[in-house]
Amino acid sequence: LTNIIGRFATMFSTISRFKNLGLALEHLYIVLEQANINELDKNQAELLSSMLEAVYLDLRKWFNSVVLEQTAVDVNYLGDSFIASAEQIERFLTQDESREEEQDEDIEFF
Repeated sequence: LTNIIGRFATMFSTISRFKNLGLALEHLYIVLEQANINELDKNQAELLSSMLEAVYLDLRKWFNSVVLEQTAVDVNYLGDSFIASAEQIERFLTQDESREEEQDEDIEFF
Protein backbone atom coordinates (compact mmCIF):
# COMPACT_ATOMS: atom_id res chain seq x y z
CA LEU A 1 0.00 0.00 0.00
CA THR A 2 2.73 2.45 0.92
CA ASN A 3 4.56 1.76 -2.34
CA ILE A 4 1.42 2.59 -4.33
CA ILE A 5 0.92 5.79 -2.34
CA GLY A 6 4.56 6.68 -2.92
CA ARG A 7 4.24 6.18 -6.68
CA PHE A 8 1.11 8.32 -6.82
CA ALA A 9 2.86 10.99 -4.75
CA THR A 10 5.71 11.13 -7.25
CA MET A 11 3.34 11.25 -10.20
CA PHE A 12 1.11 14.01 -8.80
CA SER A 13 4.04 16.07 -7.56
CA THR A 14 5.31 16.41 -11.11
CA ILE A 15 2.05 18.01 -12.31
CA SER A 16 1.95 21.59 -11.08
CA ARG A 17 -1.85 21.70 -10.93
CA PHE A 18 -1.88 18.68 -8.58
CA LYS A 19 1.24 19.48 -6.56
CA ASN A 20 -0.66 19.89 -3.25
CA LEU A 21 -2.26 16.49 -3.65
CA GLY A 22 1.15 15.02 -4.45
CA LEU A 23 2.66 16.58 -1.34
CA ALA A 24 -0.18 15.24 0.80
CA LEU A 25 0.32 11.76 -0.65
CA GLU A 26 4.04 11.99 -0.02
CA HIS A 27 3.40 13.02 3.57
CA LEU A 28 0.96 10.13 4.06
CA TYR A 29 3.53 7.77 2.56
CA ILE A 30 6.16 8.92 5.08
CA VAL A 31 3.73 8.67 8.02
CA LEU A 32 2.74 5.11 7.06
CA GLU A 33 6.35 4.07 6.50
CA GLN A 34 7.39 5.35 9.94
CA ALA A 35 4.37 3.99 11.82
CA ASN A 36 4.51 0.84 13.91
CA ILE A 37 1.40 -0.59 12.29
CA ASN A 38 2.20 -4.15 13.39
CA GLU A 39 1.96 -3.03 17.01
CA LEU A 40 -1.66 -1.85 16.73
CA ASP A 41 -4.27 -3.85 18.60
CA LYS A 42 -7.28 -5.26 16.75
CA ASN A 43 -9.53 -2.23 17.35
CA GLN A 44 -6.82 0.21 16.29
CA ALA A 45 -6.06 -1.85 13.18
CA GLU A 46 -9.75 -1.87 12.22
CA LEU A 47 -9.98 1.89 12.73
CA LEU A 48 -6.86 2.45 10.62
CA SER A 49 -8.32 0.18 7.95
CA SER A 50 -11.49 2.29 7.87
CA MET A 51 -9.43 5.48 7.60
CA LEU A 52 -7.37 4.07 4.75
CA GLU A 53 -10.56 3.01 3.01
CA ALA A 54 -11.79 6.62 3.29
CA VAL A 55 -8.53 7.81 1.71
CA TYR A 56 -8.99 5.31 -1.10
CA LEU A 57 -12.58 6.46 -1.68
CA ASP A 58 -11.47 10.13 -1.70
CA LEU A 59 -8.77 9.38 -4.26
CA ARG A 60 -11.12 7.32 -6.39
CA LYS A 61 -13.73 10.08 -6.33
CA TRP A 62 -11.07 12.64 -7.18
CA PHE A 63 -9.69 10.55 -10.05
CA ASN A 64 -13.15 9.87 -11.48
CA SER A 65 -14.22 13.52 -11.27
CA VAL A 66 -10.98 15.06 -12.51
CA VAL A 67 -9.56 12.55 -14.96
CA LEU A 68 -12.28 10.23 -16.23
CA GLU A 69 -15.48 12.29 -16.17
CA GLN A 70 -13.81 15.72 -16.17
CA THR A 71 -16.75 17.10 -14.19
CA ALA A 72 -14.87 18.60 -11.23
CA VAL A 73 -15.52 22.31 -10.86
CA ASP A 74 -12.84 22.74 -8.19
CA VAL A 75 -9.98 20.26 -8.40
CA ASN A 76 -8.54 21.49 -5.10
CA TYR A 77 -11.76 20.90 -3.16
CA LEU A 78 -11.60 17.17 -3.82
CA GLY A 79 -7.90 17.20 -2.99
CA ASP A 80 -8.66 18.97 0.28
CA SER A 81 -10.99 16.13 1.27
CA PHE A 82 -8.17 13.67 0.72
CA ILE A 83 -5.72 15.87 2.64
CA ALA A 84 -8.13 15.99 5.62
CA SER A 85 -8.40 12.18 5.62
CA ALA A 86 -4.62 11.81 5.43
CA GLU A 87 -4.16 14.25 8.32
CA GLN A 88 -6.66 12.25 10.38
CA ILE A 89 -4.56 9.11 9.82
CA GLU A 90 -1.42 10.96 10.84
CA ARG A 91 -3.04 12.22 14.06
CA PHE A 92 -4.28 8.72 14.85
CA LEU A 93 -0.87 7.12 14.33
CA THR A 94 1.14 9.83 16.08
CA GLN A 95 -1.35 9.96 18.97
CA ASP A 96 -0.63 6.28 19.58
CA GLU A 97 3.12 6.95 19.54
CA SER A 98 2.68 9.90 21.91
CA ARG A 99 0.85 7.68 24.39
CA GLU A 100 3.73 5.18 24.31
CA GLU A 101 6.24 7.97 24.93
CA GLU A 102 4.19 9.26 27.87
CA GLN A 103 4.03 5.78 29.35
CA ASP A 104 7.80 5.46 28.99
CA GLU A 105 8.27 8.81 30.76
CA ASP A 106 6.00 7.69 33.61
CA ILE A 107 8.27 4.78 34.47
CA GLU A 108 10.40 5.62 37.48
CA PHE A 109 13.52 3.80 38.44
CA PHE A 110 14.61 3.65 42.09
